[in-house]
Amino acid sequence: MAEEILRFARCAAVVGQLKNKSYVGFGAVSMGIMGSFLDPLFYIQYLGMRPEWVDMTEILRRMDQGIYDEEEFQRALAWVKGKMPFLQAFRGSACGLIISQTEILPRRS
Repeated sequence: MAEEILRFARCAAVVGQLKNKSYVGFGAVSMGIMGSFLDPLFYIQYLGMRPEWVDMTEILRRMDQGIYDEEEFQRALAWVKGKMPFLQAFRGSACGLIISQTEILPRRS
């Protein structure tokens, strides 16, 4: 019983931290593929969050015009390089090799 109460309290604390925050979805739903779909009612009613959508062209515009926090970008880049070293090998042509070596997808024989 104590574990259930603690689990509920932890969940309530997280929901309280999320309340009145924004959740931003990048990209869009294309051809009916729901991979990046956000159910706005879930975020609004259940979590008390504001769901927002940003098109990828807006990200490119901000990159081209330097509309971002350089210090935050460098911190994020360092995190990605530290946590995802396999991405450093990606230079376009290596995409097939990276996909075939991933642990998530089964390898082709």
